[in-house]
Amino acid sequence: MSVKYIIVAIQYIARRANMEKLLYQSPGIKKYDLDTPALMVDIDLVDKNIHTYHGIAATKHVSVLPYPSIHGSLAITKRQLNAVNVLPSICCNSISEIEAFQSLNVSNVILKNTPVTPSQAKRLSVLTKIINISIVVTHQRHLEILEESLGELTTSVGILLHVNCGDMISGIQNKEQLKSMVDTIKNSKKFDFIGLSTEFSEYKTYTGINPLIDASATINEPNDIEIQYMRLLEFASSVQVSEYLSIVVFGENNINTLPDTNIITAIVAGCYTIPDINTLKSIPQLIISASVLSQIISKAPSNYIVIDSGHKTYGTDLGLPTIYRDPSRPFTGYLNPEKFSAEHGCLSFPAGNAADIEIKSKIELIPQSMELCINQFDFMRFITNGIFTGYMPIVNRGQFS
Repeated sequence: MSVKYIIVAIQYIARRANMEKLLYQSPGIKKYDLDTPALMVDIDLVDKNIHTYHGIAATKHVSVLPYPSIHGSLAITKRQLNAVNVLPSICCNSISEIEAFQSLNVSNVILKNTPVTPSQAKRLSVLTKIINISIVVTHQRHLEILEESLGELTTSVGILLHVNCGDMISGIQNKEQLKSMVDTIKNSKKFDFIGLSTEFSEYKTYTGINPLIDASATINEPNDIEIQYMRLLEFASSVQVSEYLSIVVFGENNINTLPDTNIITAIVAGCYTIPDINTLKSIPQLIISASVLSQIISKAPSNYIVIDSGHKTYGTDLGLPTIYRDPSRPFTGYLNPEKFSAEHGCLSFPAGNAADIEIKSKIELIPQSMELCINQFDFMRFITNGIFTGYMPIVNRGQFS
């Protein structure tokens, strides 16, 4: 490789390490004085959502397993771990995240994405010396790769076998596959079978929409959580799951529809702390605790405005963001997102209301997916009582392996 390409690579890595150029603003200013676009998190409201969600989980007799991969915040994860009805563990999407969250000093971590390369297996082997790691496995071939790649271990690795109880793309499809994989685990000195995991399909029936987001009618579609739960029972009975094995469920938005009495040990959850549109619709008991502050930079003569944030800000794979209906700013009650580009967003408003909207005014928007939006930022701006209190880095932002 030539020196030229090495230099280009180093320059790229340096830029990648500081994606969001931080223009420092002093804590103590009002949130609407922040430079935009800004990812704002009201930490007091985060605490209220944690209290609410963990309370709902308690009524379902399941614990909450914090999932910091969703929000990437050490500060928020600490609040989750200090709450009631929580497992002293976290779930991470990647080995990089496990490495980044070591400062939390948790003793147990679940790795959702199975490592399949020798380099990943080597890093995992190092981590097993200082922390108990369990891996979610969806296929027999994963067990074979791990057996070959992990090398000598000082302690065995826990295995959660991921079963398909609904319409998910991946997962163990039937009881015969499950039994075969359990036998493989029991015949290995490197593995411990610790239980099952599954992901319930998205909760599609809800009874209320937060009025600060949208006052339109509720949506009702068939609810198949009971069917998925019955399938989970069938899988569990085929491997004689006991109180010594765990049943871990992904799909935190389904918390309201879980059976009150069940075999589930814990529900993996992270977005409830800073809910997005989908989570707010599915769990109306939660409140808006995070938003993106944007500024109006242009106004057409008729009924359109342009804001300084677009696809790159919100990660709009699942749809455009929704306007936060701020009672102190009446004009936000009739703004509607229409079309976004990479850098800007176009919002419409009814004819005759142009005089109420000023260029340089700032508005808040709620992403369709908070996880996708957060991956566009390096920092959260923490807010308390409408006042900016400080920057909080998003841990492991942009790292996937």
